[in-house]
Amino acid sequence: VDDVYIVLMSLKKQGGYSHRSFLRAMREVAVPVTMTSVVNCLMFAVMNISDIPAVYLTATVAVICVIALYMGVLFCFPAYCWLDMERQAAGKMDVFFCLNSDSDGSSHAGKEDKRQVWLYEKFYYPVVLGAPVVRIVVHMLLFLGALALLGAGIYGMTEREVGLGLEDFFPVNSQAFVWADTRTQELASWAIGMNWGEIEYTDPMTQQKMIKQFEDVVSTSKVAEMNTDQLWMSKFLIWSTRHCTSNFDRDDPNTYLCGMEQTYEGDGDDSGTVCAGGWMKNAVGLRDKTISDGRGDCEPFSGGICRPASQMFAEDLALAGHINETDSDTTSYCPFAEWSDGKFKWCLEQWRNLTNTGSGEFITDSDPTPTECAGEFYRDESIQWPIPLTTGPSMWAFDLQSHELTLDLLSETRKFCDNDPELHCWMDGIPYDYWSQYENVFEVLMELSFTSVAVGFAVAWIFLFGKIFGEKRHSFSKVFCGTLAAA
Repeated sequence: VDDVYIVLMSLKKQGGYSHRSFLRAMREVAVPVTMTSVVNCLMFAVMNISDIPAVYLTATVAVICVIALYMGVLFCFPAYCWLDMERQAAGKMDVFFCLNSDSDGSSHAGKEDKRQVWLYEKFYYPVVLGAPVVRIVVHMLLFLGALALLGAGIYGMTEREVGLGLEDFFPVNSQAFVWADTRTQELASWAIGMNWGEIEYTDPMTQQKMIKQFEDVVSTSKVAEMNTDQLWMSKFLIWSTRHCTSNFDRDDPNTYLCGMEQTYEGDGDDSGTVCAGGWMKNAVGLRDKTISDGRGDCEPFSGGICRPASQMFAEDLALAGHINETDSDTTSYCPFAEWSDGKFKWCLEQWRNLTNTGSGEFITDSDPTPTECAGEFYRDESIQWPIPLTTGPSMWAFDLQSHELTLDLLSETRKFCDNDPELHCWMDGIPYDYWSQYENVFEVLMELSFTSVAVGFAVAWIFLFGKIFGEKRHSFSKVFCGTLAAA
């Protein structure tokens, strides 16, 4: 609209309907129209540095629109103006161009523009450029107003609402909106999960750090409480100790299900040994198991898998190197399994098959054996080794009534998982798949804003300097400083 107005005002200022007047007007507007279009185009093009689809796709469409509008304003609109100039020169009416008008076809240059008289002579000049006292007061008010708008903009950015939910895509009174809004407010929960890649699963410290990551994520404010033994690594390590409870409930009384009764038959030096783990001091701050004495309140969760020395078997304390004379009864010990790769893989497959546990997902090299019941299978698959990928149990995030709360979930959990510099894992689930695009939206906004201002300043200064310096009316230093200040 502003470029069209520039073209119309330039044609009006030339005062005439001749071919030469039209060319002079177009020569005058070519540079400013090009400058404004280039600035607008670059402002939107800068937004393509963002990796958020909603941002860079909008920017791409906007750039195409700006280019199309520029071509239309510079090449199509002037043609219509020329035809209208021909109509006025012929003394024809507007719209009903077949009828003669009262005008004699003379130039409109000398005609008074009432809008210009009222806006400039009756309002702008006496208020902004009039008496010194009025001028000073108005300038101060304009300055204060600019500061107020700047402050309001800064405050508004800090109070922004990030992202779009399903309710933002439906009319307020529609059934879909009511459902989406109710889901956000009353059912504000999503299923999430944890994943690990090819890490050193046979290393005791890696085992403890893996369990620690799980416990830290569970301890965040938006993740529902879970027992540590719901993680497959925790359950597997307990299975390899005297604290295994699988033998308490077995279909065949002649078949033992715990790790210490499973003898590994392999090719290495550890062939003939059992799947017995050990105990080591709690080096990373894992949770202890909650053990009730039966006299207090009922505990809804059992907590971790580590035990204080006072709750451990004497044989386990001896294996852990506990010295009664020097070590406290509250010293915490955690299970670990330090075996060869072949034994670890075999024991892991035995644990899955014997206990029929569904904890954790693994990539397998074979299909499971079907049971006597149709549709049911044993868990006797051969696990791919080294383990390329494994997952944790299903977890639930809750109280996610807003986008900000969902982003809080992402930052709190990724701190212990995705952003852990020692042991990498990654979170997944709908909150991470969808809301991740809004994690750095404020930083992206700042980057785009400052980059746009810088690009706009550079383009405006180049155009102004080139045009004014080309007229050779002022020295280089004056043109440089003046156009720099103007830009």
